[in-house]
Amino acid sequence: MLVTQRQLAEGLDAYQQSLNIRQILAEEDKSNSGSQRDLLFSYSKVCNALNDARQFVNALDAYQRSLAIRQILTEQAKSNSC
Repeated sequence: MLVTQRQLAEGLDAYQQSLNIRQILAEEDKSNSGSQRDLLFSYSKVCNALNDARQFVNALDAYQRSLAIRQILTEQAKSNSC
């Protein structure tokens, strides 16, 4: 992994590219929980990379976006279990 090798700029760029693709896929079908979960994980990876790069404001933004998706998926899971 590029990020674990401390090549933060390259790793962050790769995570950002993945995030961009997953945003498009998640936007195309908002009801697809798999796509939403993939987007959540991409935001988490970007958050971790930004944190490692000491870009804390941007890391917080990515974390908050991932948290919002997690909350939606949690509510959907509760609705589906009843």
